[in-house]
Amino acid sequence: MKELARAKLIDSRFLTTDKKGGYIFKVKGKPGGFEATATPATKAVGDRFFYIDQRGILRYADGKMANSKSPRL
Repeated sequence: MKELARAKLIDSRFLTTDKKGGYIFKVKGKPGGFEATATPATKAVGDRFFYIDQRGILRYADGKMANSKSPRL
């Protein structure tokens, strides 16, 4: 996340934290692209998890980690 923020590809607040809007964001490279997740930081935020990869399809899951097989949003 810090590399993306330094390159000004995402919000500069990610230089100091991986949390924003009550979610914890993670990005990792993989062969041929990337995958990113947003996980609720606390139960107060809710229990909806998000996933996106290089295809640009946002996916979600309630109560568990979202992945490439989760329903489209």
